[in-house]
Amino acid sequence: MEWHDGLFINTPDLCLALDPSTTRRIPKRARVLVSHAHGDHTGGFRYKGLKQSTQETRDIHHALRYHQVANFHPLKINEKFVIDDSEVKALDAGHMLGSAQFFVDT
Repeated sequence: MEWHDGLFINTPDLCLALDPSTTRRIPKRARVLVSHAHGDHTGGFRYKGLKQSTQETRDIHHALRYHQVANFHPLKINEKFVIDDSEVKALDAGHMLGSAQFFVDT
């Protein structure tokens, strides 16, 4: 795990970029997770690969930034999903509408 303009988990079994502020250091195989729609957390929405957040976070970002987010799959709070061999659950962060925190079970 390391911090470079976002939190990165890059192991042979899992590659996640959490809230990257820029796309320049995101590995090509990474999945981007965006926790909420504040501008310093949404740089990953420009990444060409798969991006995920709650629908509310994407909608707020779209309204504020005026561009579509391609290759996007919405997450629902309290639903689990699988990334590689790890299970991830988006939990309500209580920070703003649509904000999420992520529990990663490897």
